[in-house]
Amino acid sequence: MAQRLYRERITQIENKLQEVMAEQATEYLGPLAELREAVAVRTQVAGILRQLRLENIKNKAVAEEVAATQDFEVFSFLFFPTIRFLLFFVPYICSQGKPSSWIPLKSL
Repeated sequence: MAQRLYRERITQIENKLQEVMAEQATEYLGPLAELREAVAVRTQVAGILRQLRLENIKNKAVAEEVAATQDFEVFSFLFFPTIRFLLFFVPYICSQGKPSSWIPLKSL
């Protein structure tokens, strides 16, 4: 008797497993549809997140470029006249025999 019940149960389990493998089991189709929908949503969200991250990286690169350009412009506006003065006029003044103690090298 127990052997017959065991075989019957094994047969039921095998039949249910075949239904699941063939995607025909009703209790399997509902959760499978929910799982596939969740996968589709996650894939879509991951794509949007990837696009936003790429846009963020591009914006950071543009910001770095703008900052570097502005830094160069400020440096050239503030320091190039001083460098030009030191390169061209200080040797001329020194060759004239005037004391070099007035040359503003300490301000650099």
